[in-house]
Amino acid sequence: MKAPIKNVEIQRKTLLSLKNCSILNLREALQPFLFASKKKIYSISVTFNDITIVQEDTFQSLVMLQQLDLCHNKIQNIDERAFTDAWKLRILKLCHNKLKQLKKNLFLSNVELVSLYLENNFFENIPIVSLKVLKNLKLLDLSANNIQFIPSLSALSSIKFLYLSNNKIRTIASNAFDGLQHLSMLLLSGNKINNLPEEMSIQFHLMDLGQIILHDNPLTCSCQNRWLISWQMKRCKLHNNTKECALMCFQNGTSLFMENFDLNNLICGMF
Repeated sequence: MKAPIKNVEIQRKTLLSLKNCSILNLREALQPFLFASKKKIYSISVTFNDITIVQEDTFQSLVMLQQLDLCHNKIQNIDERAFTDAWKLRILKLCHNKLKQLKKNLFLSNVELVSLYLENNFFENIPIVSLKVLKNLKLLDLSANNIQFIPSLSALSSIKFLYLSNNKIRTIASNAFDGLQHLSMLLLSGNKINNLPEEMSIQFHLMDLGQIILHDNPLTCSCQNRWLISWQMKRCKLHNNTKECALMCFQNGTSLFMENFDLNNLICGMF
């Protein structure tokens, strides 16, 4: 379940779509000044090609560009100056490519960016260094990558919607979500998470049950997760939502619904 950004208005006076295009020889690279004669374009879609490289100044002079879709290509490298002139860019889609990292200064000119879609790539780390200049970023989708660890994301303080489902996440820093005061949707389903740091309980209590998705993780019915089980029980009683209450944990090889788990079965010393 992903919530779209609803308040991003894109002017659609001019749209250029180059889907599955062979006419412009878009089989390997988006070359410099490719769109130089299209200065009034607001939205560009170059999807389902075989592009591997986005070169510098590809979108040179496109000062009106607000939406760019480069999904479903084979992009491995984006030059640091590729988006330099696109300073009005608000929505950028780079999903279903072969990206492993982003250049440090890639987004220096794109401070108006609101939504960034990076799902279905090969990122092993969240590219915080590249993203921290995006002070208006509300939606970040890094689903279906190879991320294993979530560090502190305090540098991304404007984030409202964070999608990290279907990665390989095992560990989350105790301060991972500190400072994310606007966070209202967190997707962590389909990972390899066993335990969640108790420090996360503060963030969880600030959010709705339906806004934190943890399904399909091997969460343990353990003392480390006692706070999580307790949180799940309380939220389920308040919301009585069968779908959202179907969160399970594992104890001695048996899967149990957290909602019905007996906390008295846990001997946790200080608890």
